[in-house]
Amino acid sequence: MSKFFKRSFLAYPIFPYFLVGIFATVLACEYDSLRQYWQIFAWGCVGFVIVDFTISLFLYCGFSFACIRIVQRFVRIFAFMLFCICLFFLRVDENKYPDFPPTETELSGEILEYSCSAKGSAYGVLKINESKLEFLKDNEVWFTFANHKRGQQYILPVLKRGDIIKVFCVIRSIKENPPSTWGYVKDKNAQRSFDKYLLSRFIYFKMFANVGDVSVIDVAKSSSFGENIAKFVKGKLSKTCFLNAENLAYTGALKAMILGDKSNLTSEQKQIFKNTGTMHVFAVSGLHVGIIALLLFYICSVACVPMYLRSFIVIPLLFLYVLACGLPASAVRAFIMVATFVLALSFSRGSRPINALMVSAVIAILVSPKVIFSAGFQLSYAVVGSLLLYSSVFVKLQQNFSAKIYDVKFAKFFNLLFKFFVGGLCVSIGACCVALPITAYWFGSFSISGIFVSPIFVLLASVAVATGIIGAILPSVVGGIFNDIAILSVKYMSLLAEFVSDNFPMLLHVDINNGYFVCIIVGGILLLASLVENVNVLLRFILVPLVSGLIMFFIWIL
Repeated sequence: MSKFFKRSFLAYPIFPYFLVGIFATVLACEYDSLRQYWQIFAWGCVGFVIVDFTISLFLYCGFSFACIRIVQRFVRIFAFMLFCICLFFLRVDENKYPDFPPTETELSGEILEYSCSAKGSAYGVLKINESKLEFLKDNEVWFTFANHKRGQQYILPVLKRGDIIKVFCVIRSIKENPPSTWGYVKDKNAQRSFDKYLLSRFIYFKMFANVGDVSVIDVAKSSSFGENIAKFVKGKLSKTCFLNAENLAYTGALKAMILGDKSNLTSEQKQIFKNTGTMHVFAVSGLHVGIIALLLFYICSVACVPMYLRSFIVIPLLFLYVLACGLPASAVRAFIMVATFVLALSFSRGSRPINALMVSAVIAILVSPKVIFSAGFQLSYAVVGSLLLYSSVFVKLQQNFSAKIYDVKFAKFFNLLFKFFVGGLCVSIGACCVALPITAYWFGSFSISGIFVSPIFVLLASVAVATGIIGAILPSVVGGIFNDIAILSVKYMSLLAEFVSDNFPMLLHVDINNGYFVCIIVGGILLLASLVENVNVLLRFILVPLVSGLIMFFIWIL
């Protein structure tokens, strides 16, 4: 057991700061009444910092250096904890009106996030600048613009992020269990899950407006650099030879997979992928950023770029991709993690990815303390942590496979196939084990079929994203070939999702209201995956998925 702790992530110096950062943020969120004492926490942090600078003077009093070093570490950890608590209170606004009922009002604000559907409706996040209700100013609200089913149909104005709009709407506070007097909800489970998601982002209000009541006051001055890149990539994806009636739906799915823009996905496509538990392939996250990073590393390797220079090429290009996607939180987190790992790999001898993962988590908490309460953060870091555990299994399997086919003709080709397919299997199994309880908590359901089809979907998504990006970069004549491969991958993925959804509808609905219970389950699964390596690494493919599946089955039954 001692060897396990020495080799595990517990031995890293960053681990206590990672743990304390999460603990302090959760503590501040749970005890929001302490917000009025934030200055005491700030002064306490300053006091611990002063103690840290002066504690070395005890060397002259006969204390050993090792003893002083241990005390310094505890002092720094406590200082960091108080700093995180203070930072949360300063950066996260409190919900002053949790029971604000539906009210008609007129307001104006800036669009922060924006997406539109094929039916002419739009949704996103608006920051309120002016309102008749004074307490709404500077708040972020979730908006939905749509036409009423009855009455005159209006055309939605052309909107984009950064526009200032004026709207007459109905606005209300978000509650996980709103009273029945607030209106009839068609799908209460789905609505409750979405409201829980919005509250995790500390968005406390939601509004609805008819399309005819929306007007643009001021247009965004100019497109940002990231928007221009996104427009270029979308244009390249639209100017290829697959724009025919048969493949239009697959083109929209490819754009959603590469750029995270799901506005071109039909409601039928969304429901099919939801039923199979594979909707995650359309969220730009660690999978997509990792694929692009590996692609860039491979190009650098072919071009014989020295290792110490690769980070200066990979990181800027990777950031441009994240910028093109609109800087979604999941992609930014994945970028921070990959960038940390790449820099450590370039400037040091050997760096374990788990260390980069914890460093990126600490950076993410410092940038935005509320991020740890989001579904994206929890899924991203739990899944990546699981993948890192399963990657060690894959390395051993790959070494054994390479040794057996060392003298076989086309050994390199078979090794490449093994890495691609078996690596995809490791990724999927590791992801499913920890993603199931988190998905059940946030979205009120999980798909059993997703456990079996995810390996195939991860492989097809990897091919689609990699070839789609290559096709967007290369000239149309050559790029069209890669885009055809990407579309073919998306087509087979869609057909498989449709087949599984129609013949094996295994979407189970659950109601988990305790987030700490989910954390215990995920932590237990990760710990079990770590411990079984000392017995037999192959147990990770048998015991861990079995335990994870049984836990979810009993949760569903109970």
